[in-house]
Amino acid sequence: MENKCQLFLQHCEKFRWFITKFFGEEEFERCKKLAEGNLESELLSALNRIWFYLPDDLFNIREMPEGWNEFLQIIEE
Repeated sequence: MENKCQLFLQHCEKFRWFITKFFGEEEFERCKKLAEGNLESELLSALNRIWFYLPDDLFNIREMPEGWNEFLQIIEE
């Protein structure tokens, strides 16, 4: 089973758009560096914070924006 850092690096380009749109390019790069450093707990903490602050009306199973399923796969496993 792949760890969350590996999953992030495999799928990050699919959800990069919403991290950069709502949190900036710097936050995306910070998460990517955490994943590259295999700092799984820190990465998960950062991704959970992003998930918490995303607008609920746009980011949900019904709307299913591009990359949402892959993002959820990382934080929910």
